[in-house]
Amino acid sequence: MKYVILCLFPLFCYANDPATITVHGEGVIYKPADLVSLSAGTVTEAEEAEKALDQNNRQMRALVQELMNLGISEDEIQTGQFSLSPIYSSRSQNDSSEWAPKIVGYRVLNQIKITTDQLSLIGPLMTEITKSGAGNIGQLNYDLKNKRLYREEAITKATANAIEDAKSLSSAANLKLIRIKKIRLDDTDISPMSRDFGLMAKGVPVFEGEIPIRATVYLEIEAVQE
Repeated sequence: MKYVILCLFPLFCYANDPATITVHGEGVIYKPADLVSLSAGTVTEAEEAEKALDQNNRQMRALVQELMNLGISEDEIQTGQFSLSPIYSSRSQNDSSEWAPKIVGYRVLNQIKITTDQLSLIGPLMTEITKSGAGNIGQLNYDLKNKRLYREEAITKATANAIEDAKSLSSAANLKLIRIKKIRLDDTDISPMSRDFGLMAKGVPVFEGEIPIRATVYLEIEAVQE
């Protein structure tokens, strides 16, 4: 004779089956900026393209030399955007319907990017760029040199926070954590800061501050009833 045993108390029958606790952990750390970058360009105009180029080359060489005199090295200066474009005449109200624009000159833009860890040179650097008459000046961008190191620190903090949350949940539910079933890095983010060059040029104090580094992890942890 065969016997069939029915479970009339599901909670009792499955009391030892593991539950799954799911948590997200976030870690945020702040580190002082140790790198700054800035772009600046010289713009010249002349009736002939060759003259516009010659003037621009002289201005750029003078600017780069002044920056190097301050302590900026060649390795910290990179060539950026360069363009040579014609300047066209503008139409006036008295021009006939057959009017057509003519080339009246040429404009040259030569831009460089400066990236340095010598943050103490920012003030003198701003002064020289302003004195040189350089145009197309970009914002100051503060960043970190060793992003990988700080990223790992943020991930470690996020993971620890996730585990602490799992412990709190298991304690409240009278569960015992057994093992981690799944762990996933959801996101990491390092947010460089930008500062307005115009404010610094006017003498407004602008501080580099700290860079936030964020990480988010996802955990699934098995737990059983205590």
